[in-house]
Amino acid sequence: QGEEHASGRFELLARDRRSVLDLTSPLGQTIARVTIDPHETALVLDDGSRHSAASADALTEQVFGWRIPLADLPRWLSGRIAQPERFDGDRPTAGIDNGWFVRFDAFTDSGPRRLALQWPAQPENATQAAQRIELRLVVDRAAWLGPDGGR
Repeated sequence: QGEEHASGRFELLARDRRSVLDLTSPLGQTIARVTIDPHETALVLDDGSRHSAASADALTEQVFGWRIPLADLPRWLSGRIAQPERFDGDRPTAGIDNGWFVRFDAFTDSGPRRLALQWPAQPENATQAAQRIELRLVVDRAAWLGPDGGR
């Protein structure tokens, strides 16, 4: 099987238990908007088509054929991992979370600057190893909003 590569940008607004993720092409064209809340995850593509599911994982698997960790992004972008395995002092730098291996490669005062994500975290067989997904994220800027919308 051949490798596929793609580039793009995203903007994530996460407040309380609701997140809105806008995906854009490298040239700035909006490709999709994903809205995640406790009751439903919805994806609206640039052609106006709408897809929905009970969770972000179920939705991305339904639409793309594989799970993208959209619901986990706010936690990872704030530097938190469910099962940290490596540390730099008190700060986790790598670990496993929701089946993904998460690695933070660089930090700023506001959180991770670069993230490397691999699924499955630990391939159980040759098929999983052949279908490995790797995502690399670079955080251009981050602003954390409190519950009242303030920083």
